[in-house]
Amino acid sequence: MLITTDNDFHVENDGLRKNTVRCDFSFLRRDLSVLELHGFVEHYLQLAPEHVTYLQWNGVERCLYLRLCDLCTARRLVAVHSRRHTFPEGRHGARVTMKLIDVPMEVLMFDLSELVTDEQVHATMAQYGVVIAIGHSHWGPGVRYAGTPSGQRLVRMVMRKTVPKYVRIGNEVSSVYYPGQQYMEPRAGYRLLHNVVLGWNFMGRMVRTISPTNTYKRLDEE
Repeated sequence: MLITTDNDFHVENDGLRKNTVRCDFSFLRRDLSVLELHGFVEHYLQLAPEHVTYLQWNGVERCLYLRLCDLCTARRLVAVHSRRHTFPEGRHGARVTMKLIDVPMEVLMFDLSELVTDEQVHATMAQYGVVIAIGHSHWGPGVRYAGTPSGQRLVRMVMRKTVPKYVRIGNEVSSVYYPGQQYMEPRAGYRLLHNVVLGWNFMGRMVRTISPTNTYKRLDEE
C-alpha cells in the first residue's frame, strides 16, 4: 500500500523546534560564558556561522540549543559529536550529550471508516503531541484496484506522550502502530494477574497450614 502526500491534511503549528540539537551541560554547576559558548560551537563542533540559524543558552536547563540550516546537518552533528567531547578539558570535565529534538515520526492508524474526518483524527492525536500532517493510504501497483483508498491514515507528528495501541476517534476505535511501540496484550496481562493471584492464594494456604494455632489444634486432637 502507498501513503499519498498530495492530499495530506496539513496542520499549521508553531510548537516545534526545527532542525534543533540540544547539547546537555547539566553536569556543570555554572552557566557557560559567552566566550565558552561560542568557542564550543566553533572549535568543538566546527560549525560555520552560515550553518547555524539559532543559538540559545538555557540557564534553567543548563543546555545549549542549536538550530541548524537543515535536518541533514543536524542529524550529522549528533551522529559525529554526541559524547565525543569532554568539557571543560581535563580530568574535571564530562562528556557532552547531544540529541536531536522534536523529531517527527509516522503513526499508522487502522480500522477507521471514511466517516471519521481528518479533523477528528487531529483533535484526538493532538492529545499525544504535535500533529504535522495526516495522509491517506491507497492500494499500490500490482493489484487490480490499485489507487483505491485502503482506509489507513498516516499521522506525521512529534510525540509528547505514549499513544495507546487502541484509540477511540468519534464513534470508532482505531488500532495504532508506530516504530518502537511497546505494549502488553490484554490476554497476557490477564494471565499475569491470574498467576499472581494464584500464587498469593497458595502462599496464604501454606501459612495457615503451618501456623502455630493449627499445630496446637493437631496436638490437642492427638
